[in-house]
Amino acid sequence: MPAAHRRTLLTGDRPLGTVTLSQGPTLTTYPLWACDPNCTTENAWCAAIGHAAGCEACRTGGCATGQRLLGAYSTAFRGER
Repeated sequence: MPAAHRRTLLTGDRPLGTVTLSQGPTLTTYPLWACDPNCTTENAWCAAIGHAAGCEACRTGGCATGQRLLGAYSTAFRGER
């Protein structure tokens, strides 16, 4: 993360810049966003990761709860962007 953003108080969602990834000869640039700690996306992500960290079934892809939480995160992410 750029030094200018590490010490900046986050008061809402905001773009941080972009990152470019290469897959073979293809370069794709994606926007990077910082999320307000109270936003729906952040809360959904924390719930999904918190569950997956302690769930053996999530590691094999066979957990309905993990899939539901990840789906909620995906929906929130799409809705905020």
